Amino acid sequence: MIDQKIAELVISWRIPGLDRLLVGVTTMGNWQAVMVVWSTMAIWYWQKERRYFDRWMGSMVGVGIINLIKGLVARERPPGEMAIIEQGGFSYPSGHSYIAMAIYGWLVYWAGKKIGNKKIRGLWLGFGLAFVALLAGSRVYLGVHWVSDVLAGLAMGGMWLAIMIYQDLKEENANKLRNKDDQADNGG
Repeated sequence: MIDQKIAELVISWRIPGLDRLLVGVTTMGNWQAVMVVWSTMAIWYWQKERRYFDRWMGSMVGVGIINLIKGLVARERPPGEMAIIEQGGFSYPSGHSYIAMAIYGWLVYWAGKKIGNKKIRGLWLGFGLAFVALLAGSRVYLGVHWVSDVLAGLAMGGMWLAIMIYQDLKEENANKLRNKDDQADNGG
């Protein structure tokens, strides 16, 4: 099985410093950290940028879908002797990978739009992509997911992120057209 071979290869790369780093990174996908980030942004969007609020609320629907799929598929996690950390529940798809792509991916996109300098925006997007990859990849490295679990979580999160970005761009274009029409009507 390819999952087993990849897991064994990744586990062979383990070193104490990287173990500590990836345990720290993976905590950003734990429900406690996600709820702090998600709640903070929900409040921000409600108070400051209401147009994003519904989209942001919907991002948690995906978490529910992931958990439903986990229960239906009921795939066991890799054997406990492979794991550096304890993780309960089923394995497929990876919720941390979904969160990395959909939740943190959206925040990278959203914040990136606000950065005017192209070089800094490029650095931000690079950092964001690296974080998403580290968070998702940490799950295989730590021995709590198979690579196919992670890829499925990334794919599902990517679909959700694409929908969110599409809606954002569609709304922006509609606003630009409306503003252009308003200017034309006002002789501008």
